[in-house]
Amino acid sequence: MYRTQSLTNYFDEWIATYKEGFVTDITLRKYRNASQWLKRIAPTTRICDLTKSGYQRILNAYSLDHEANTVRDFHRCVHAAIMDAVDEGFLRTDPGRRAQIRGKQPGHKRRKYLDAEQFHRLLACLHPGSAQHPYDSMIWFIALTGCRFAEACGVTPADIDYDRLRVTISKTWNYKSPDGGFASTKNTFSVRAIDITHALADHLRDLAKGRPDVAPLLFDPSKRIFNSYVNDRLAVLCKQACIPEITVHALRHTHGSLLLYAGVSIQAISRRLGHANTTTTQEVYLHVIKEMEERETMKITGYLERSLNTPTIEPPQLATGWTLINTPEKDR
Repeated sequence: MYRTQSLTNYFDEWIATYKEGFVTDITLRKYRNASQWLKRIAPTTRICDLTKSGYQRILNAYSLDHEANTVRDFHRCVHAAIMDAVDEGFLRTDPGRRAQIRGKQPGHKRRKYLDAEQFHRLLACLHPGSAQHPYDSMIWFIALTGCRFAEACGVTPADIDYDRLRVTISKTWNYKSPDGGFASTKNTFSVRAIDITHALADHLRDLAKGRPDVAPLLFDPSKRIFNSYVNDRLAVLCKQACIPEITVHALRHTHGSLLLYAGVSIQAISRRLGHANTTTTQEVYLHVIKEMEERETMKITGYLERSLNTPTIEPPQLATGWTLINTPEKDR
């Protein structure tokens, strides 16, 4: 790698060196997609000529066709390579530091999470273990664990510890491939153990009967599974429960949101969801954090008004007609 090469060539070589073979196919596609856009926006920019304003213009150009969250993902991909370019001495400073993220106005989207009442109404409509509704078990599992869809597909009977009420997430299922098969998790932080309820553990034990220890537990691996199939079933359940329609991934957001509302620490939630760090968790659940901060502010002001709003005590007034005794100045 040379400092005079183009930014796009540097980025491609960086992907080949640091990402191929180290990340999942899904994540690798994100980097390659970012590379394609970079070639459209800044095809001739040299790595050594990249300035802070130049990098911001790249983000601004990308933001014309993408929403803010997508722009943020693009920035993360490209900026990771740029920081390594700084470490290698190709750039003296980091042009992506404190970059501004914006995007086009988002269109109408499904709600991203349910509140506690809606969540319980959804669970009441589920029929886990029913042959007529084969995806209900997976929906219930994701609702109570906060797992990603691919992680839930990758769970096997061997991953369940019934004594300790715990499920180990160590792999995923490559549901986007026609051949399927197990795959690695999104990142090393996604490998984790998740505590589960007695009811869920008992249900998983029933599902595991007659299944090989290394076979997927929550769906039939002889048939290809699609995310859309489970989302379609979830949409039906939402209508039955008279709640807003959400996706399976929104169940994961619901799980994290409800834990935050319950007072669980951001660190514990981050570990449970398999986030790389608490910053990711804070960004995903910023709406909840802001709402909780507003609630805390109301608690503070309410307490002050109830407990500290005492009547103002006026200083005593001299009676009309009273005069000060004429004392010598030295005694005053």
